[in-house]
Amino acid sequence: METESSDAWTTGAASTSEPLGGSPYSSSGRIFSCGPPDADLNGNILFSDQLINSAPLELPTSDRPIHAEVCISQFSVETFSVIESNVVEFLRSLGPRHVPTVFNNCENHFTAVNSDSSSQQVAEFLQRCVASISLLLDEADGENGYDISKSVDLRTIPLLVHVYQLVSGDEALPVHELVEVGSETINGGTVWLLPSMEMQGLWESLIFDSDIKLDLLSYAQTALLFADRQVSTSIISWNRVILLYGPPGTGKTSLCRALANKLAIRMADRYSSTKLIELNTMNLMSKWFSESARLVARMFDAIREYLEAPEHLVCLLVDEVESLTAVRSSAMSGCEPSDAIRVVNAVLTQIDQIKRYPNVLVLATSNVTGVIDPAFLDRADIRLFIGPPSAPAIYTIFRSCLQELIRVGLVEAGEDKLLSYQALAAMQFVENKMNFLSLDLWKLSERSVGLNGRTLRKLPLLAHAFHLTKVSPSLRSSLSTSGRLYLGSCQSSAALQSGPAYSVHPLLAQYGPRPTVSVPTFVQALRLTVESQFAEVEALDLASLDKGRLKTHKKRANSELSAPPQGDTPIH
Repeated sequence: METESSDAWTTGAASTSEPLGGSPYSSSGRIFSCGPPDADLNGNILFSDQLINSAPLELPTSDRPIHAEVCISQFSVETFSVIESNVVEFLRSLGPRHVPTVFNNCENHFTAVNSDSSSQQVAEFLQRCVASISLLLDEADGENGYDISKSVDLRTIPLLVHVYQLVSGDEALPVHELVEVGSETINGGTVWLLPSMEMQGLWESLIFDSDIKLDLLSYAQTALLFADRQVSTSIISWNRVILLYGPPGTGKTSLCRALANKLAIRMADRYSSTKLIELNTMNLMSKWFSESARLVARMFDAIREYLEAPEHLVCLLVDEVESLTAVRSSAMSGCEPSDAIRVVNAVLTQIDQIKRYPNVLVLATSNVTGVIDPAFLDRADIRLFIGPPSAPAIYTIFRSCLQELIRVGLVEAGEDKLLSYQALAAMQFVENKMNFLSLDLWKLSERSVGLNGRTLRKLPLLAHAFHLTKVSPSLRSSLSTSGRLYLGSCQSSAALQSGPAYSVHPLLAQYGPRPTVSVPTFVQALRLTVESQFAEVEALDLASLDKGRLKTHKKRANSELSAPPQGDTPIH
């Protein structure tokens, strides 16, 4: 399959049903349901700003559970099953809610809804053992939508619960897998233990125009399910290899890491641990003849040691796979050293060998698919193109960036809220008193088409650093990154000394008033940043064009110098 894109039952005891084989949720989690079969479990679709209602979903409720991702505290010693039952009881007591949503222990969200002793005990239990509960829509509910929210009744909606514990501290740090070749030791790869605090929230931050995340998650769970059930590969062939290709900066590598981390959460009841191994492809290419193929074989020997334990899931990430799987025909024609052929053969052989392990998933990325060997392309079960985001995706990215700056206090929220793309589209982009600010951001998103996701995520930083003072010069001194500001006053010097010193940095709110940057002001700075990015791209294109012209001119001049003068007879 090839896809293209431009890069949250009546209160009572919970009853469980075994996962349905072959469903997208078949490999992990347990569905909790209660209540009459004909209960209305769908509710109405509401956008995140709760402006518009639409008709109820006409889909079977069993196909649309709510995912409850339960992150337990680092020092919790309770079993997952006990935590699971308390979480379900807590959620069932909440009634109608908008999903997605997050309940955080640090924000005192685990409070008893009812005054009875049972509710109090559940709330106290969650406060001791649970760090957060993320209620998420099933990925299929987000089809062709951005920031979609749904009104659900938690008393009746099916809940698919995933209990996990984040790896933190020293254990969250990556470990280098060293490979020894003779007297030389190289870093063959990096090993991450998942789910990691470092990758928390990465999956949700990735915005694409199509169902790429749903497709990848469904494929990975299905492929691992087939391997777990020992489906004969002689009858049904699959390799558990994913290839993401597209221009740089579109989120291919981040998506692979996020997928591995999401699998560690969603399949925590199947695998006791998950490891992400990132191959260091450049280090595996040795300067010594025939050593590269040996390095590849040694590295895969180390990977097989992780695979020997079937309760451990291993996700192997081969970033820029073209460096290891270049087309062998070019080497055979003499354009490349014959050692490259050995490397490609070694990689293909190792992939064929590790697929006999049911607990491995290979994730590969490439910026230039034209040079990848056809034999590797054929081994990839799915090949997905990841391109630059479209205007709706860019709007969602910009909106999330502004919401983050508002959350930390760098931008003032104001009375006018940024609407979701769904709400804006439902208004047919017609300006009114409620959406003029959102329309301004939408126009900027349309102007930003062509920039990749990596660049888009950098723009708020660049806007704050270089363009905010151009929009509002009065902010120049107050946006200093250090120092404390003392305001003039008619009070006595003793009174001034006893009063607080005003911090000029927005994050140091405890020292006094802080400079406010409104959303419209920041959007103006963001617009200047976008224009500067396109100007830089144009300048680079011109420089590249001039360089090409200079090279052509030199080549022509050299050929003219080497040619014999006209009218003269060459000397033999």
